[in-house]
Amino acid sequence: VFVLAGLFRTKMSLSIRRGDAAPQIVAAGKTLRAGNGSSRDCINPPADGERPKTPPEIQKYRQTYWNEPGKRVIHYGLAGDSSPVGPDHVFGVVPDRAGPKAAELVNPPQKSELETYLEETKERLYKSKTRQLGVRYTHGHVLPERVQSPDYRFGVTSEKNAISAKDVLFPEDRPEEGSPEARELYKRTHGNFEPGEQRRRDYDW
Repeated sequence: VFVLAGLFRTKMSLSIRRGDAAPQIVAAGKTLRAGNGSSRDCINPPADGERPKTPPEIQKYRQTYWNEPGKRVIHYGLAGDSSPVGPDHVFGVVPDRAGPKAAELVNPPQKSELETYLEETKERLYKSKTRQLGVRYTHGHVLPERVQSPDYRFGVTSEKNAISAKDVLFPEDRPEEGSPEARELYKRTHGNFEPGEQRRRDYDW
């Protein structure tokens, strides 16, 4: 270890004495002049207290540049580009001052009886006028007198408790769970086939 350290020191001292070993290669980074943004100037600002200003090529990236009052917000990608329009260009159309005012739009002039009648005649074409809320719509059909009775009922009356809703939802004569009849039923109602089982639809050719 000590031998390697000694060789490294000897090599460094020789490179310092000889100068730049590869002058044809441009040094990396940016060289600053003395007194122009050096570390000493940053740590010890001038006595007059004047702060250095941001360079113009860096201002477009700063938030303070965007928030200046009375200035248009331009994306920093377009800050240096030439604009096809001037800075005073306004998009849109300036309305004519001689047009309708807000008071005329809020309070339109009253219509005459003839204008109201003509407007109602045109509105009759819409279903929103023929079918009003809370009013039964009549198609013009004439029903028999027995149907117009409040005691009239459609359908056929069945015996009470003959087939209850419980028997319809939960029939007692259903096949036992896991039986071949139950599996066949699930195949027909739910398409529940076993893995690899061929589907047979029992077509009568």
